Amino acid sequence: GSKGGLYRVVDRVTGATVWERQISKPTGLGGIQAGSAYANGVVYVAGFEGVDDGFSDANFDAPGSRYLNAFFSTFSPAFWADVEDVREDGLAITGMQTHVWALDAGTGRPVWNFAATGLDHLVLKSGAAMRHVSVANGLLYVTTSSGRLFVIDTVDGRQLFTDQTLDLNVKFNLGLNKPHHASMNAGTVISDGMVYVPYGAQNNPSGGMIAYKLNSR
Repeated sequence: GSKGGLYRVVDRVTGATVWERQISKPTGLGGIQAGSAYANGVVYVAGFEGVDDGFSDANFDAPGSRYLNAFFSTFSPAFWADVEDVREDGLAITGMQTHVWALDAGTGRPVWNFAATGLDHLVLKSGAAMRHVSVANGLLYVTTSSGRLFVIDTVDGRQLFTDQTLDLNVKFNLGLNKPHHASMNAGTVISDGMVYVPYGAQNNPSGGMIAYKLNSR
């Protein structure tokens, strides 16, 4: 996977490309940030992008943008609050979304199909997916920068469970006028019937670990 949002499968002997797919659009902060997961002949991968195509230019990729560059923007609580603000407000500076794909490992063809949206992948309007996805026992786990955990059925892509961390704007009275949840930027660990999810934000004493007990489907 690449920061440009391209996922490529290569022959490990020759290095030749077997197949490739654009997972998300390339942006100054976006693309495929971390590892994919594999189970039963299917590759699961997540990439993220701005809800508005002008997100990067408005924030850090053009003259007059709000931040010097993507690196500096990540130190601002206001930036992360804007990232999780996916309201239809007409503002390019707000809102990022995560695209989650289930792809046939041999061909790259999408496994899921959503009649309601006409899409062949999930779109989670919940910020950025900064770390790996995990898969175990028919369940896919995706975490986002807005502190959201999604548990997804690997067969049909249904969202079975979601949870979210505390709102730091409320907890620490940050004065942001919008939610800023402690990020889930470390992925998940699955072990012995439990799912462990670290969380925390760069600028506030908010870190911790949430332990979830796996229940029957």
